[in-house]
Amino acid sequence: MKPGIIRDNNKLETLRGFAAVFVVVQHIVIDRIDAKFNSPVLQAFRTPGNLSVLIFFMLSGYVIGISNKSNLTSSTIASYLKKRFVRIYPIYVISLILALLVSARHYSKLIIFCNFAMLQNVFSIVIHENDPIWSLNYEVLYYLLFIPISYFNINPVLVFVGSIIISFLGYFYYSSIITAYMIGLSFWIVGYIIAKKFTVKDEETKPRILLSYIFLILAMQVYHIYSTMYTKLSMRLFYQLLNFPESFYWAKVKVGYGDLFYMPFCFLVVVVFSNIKLKFRKWYMVVIHLLPLASVITIRNTIHEQNKYEIIVCSLYYLISLILFFINSSVLDRISLKFVKLGEWLGSISYGIYIIHFPILVLFSRILWFSGSAAEFLMRLFIYSLFVIGTSYLLEKKFQLWIKRLLFK
Repeated sequence: MKPGIIRDNNKLETLRGFAAVFVVVQHIVIDRIDAKFNSPVLQAFRTPGNLSVLIFFMLSGYVIGISNKSNLTSSTIASYLKKRFVRIYPIYVISLILALLVSARHYSKLIIFCNFAMLQNVFSIVIHENDPIWSLNYEVLYYLLFIPISYFNINPVLVFVGSIIISFLGYFYYSSIITAYMIGLSFWIVGYIIAKKFTVKDEETKPRILLSYIFLILAMQVYHIYSTMYTKLSMRLFYQLLNFPESFYWAKVKVGYGDLFYMPFCFLVVVVFSNIKLKFRKWYMVVIHLLPLASVITIRNTIHEQNKYEIIVCSLYYLISLILFFINSSVLDRISLKFVKLGEWLGSISYGIYIIHFPILVLFSRILWFSGSAAEFLMRLFIYSLFVIGTSYLLEKKFQLWIKRLLFK
């Protein structure tokens, strides 16, 4: 099968769906749908939201690669931009309007304009009531950069190398946003490289293997061996972490050099879910699954500084991941398939989930009645989930289709 050709592979939607849910869960725990309720047990269920966004970046590059099998030409650029606009912007506008409606702050006309024009991060702050849209600004940049990359048939490997080099120029010249953009671009372009340079397997990946990576992503909240590797290497080579000061605006430093160490992990996850052929793939998969065990030493040395419930929960995630990966069982495959199918459905409305969940969360956090206890939190969580999923479904399955019919005859 030729590079860039993909069969009916809804497994990418599974990955996208669960990644979107992990972002939502992180915000539920940190930003709290119940302002009066907080506990160490709740904090234990934090999820690696930033890692999920890195996976989104790589998935985005991959999808652009398989959606544009031929290089863009002067006659196809307009069509490409129109498709990207219709996919991203209408729902984006709805989410911003909702964010402004639930906002208790007064934003200047410049801030509002920049957010609607997707110029946040660089020219203005992000409207707080929809913080997750920081990443949409990055995505739009990568969509635009794809035009010259494809039109001039630029080798994506050179783009990857160039993005790393430019990121260091940004770092040493104290431009945090350039560094963040370029590191994010390195993930995006690797997804594009996977689509263009690799071929698809004939044999489908078993559901339990796919689900094992979902649980492995969850375990990364505590078993962050890649962050440890970055810390040790950075301190040895530069005698400091390559981080910008905390005084820098958060959206400009949201992606950093520590994230680069997650590249091998994200690469394999996208390869597995897109069912790509890869030399020594089985060994690569085994190493990635066993590597987090090295985090045990760090966890043991810092256990007094961490939430013990979080360690227990993430250890359980990791154990489930290992069981699913190493135990060949038809029963596990049948159970896993149900979760994979659920992820596929969530993936079909994942953009809606990602873009709309935060304004709804802000609204819930400001409703103070019926709150404060664990039972009330669970009830609010159930109602909140219905609101988010229902709204996302309407946006993706109804509103989005209406926009497409309106603009594409």
